[in-house]
Amino acid sequence: DRISSANHATNFGWWDSTGKIREMYEYYDKIVVLTFFGTWSPPSVSELAALDSARTSGDTNVLYLGVAMKEGVLGGKAVLRIDSFARARDIPFQLLIGSPDFGYTYSGIDVVPTTFVITLRRKISKTFEGFVSEAKLLEAIAEAEKK
Repeated sequence: DRISSANHATNFGWWDSTGKIREMYEYYDKIVVLTFFGTWSPPSVSELAALDSARTSGDTNVLYLGVAMKEGVLGGKAVLRIDSFARARDIPFQLLIGSPDFGYTYSGIDVVPTTFVITLRRKISKTFEGFVSEAKLLEAIAEAEKK
């Protein structure tokens, strides 16, 4: 595992769709599934669909977040690209725009998709580099709930 020896997830903030600032630590009562993806990456697109399937068939006490990486555009153009991407695919969970610095807080993101399953204690329970199936994801969430 390439994550620090402490294995703690980094807190971060984002603006939600209503314009309110949220922080990951606000969701202390939820398992977090954090996926770094690229709209240009077919495995990432498949991964987001698997996350949505897991979201609808699995535990409701899970927060799903996607972080777009290496989109090749900046600022408002990136926001428009991610918004149209999410709308075209009916992605119901929050998609954020990442930066290399943000990726480095998770020991660098070299592969998309990369997915972290984070426990209630904010420890990284499982890391997947590359596509992860719905079944494997649900299994990892169940394991995280026990920790």
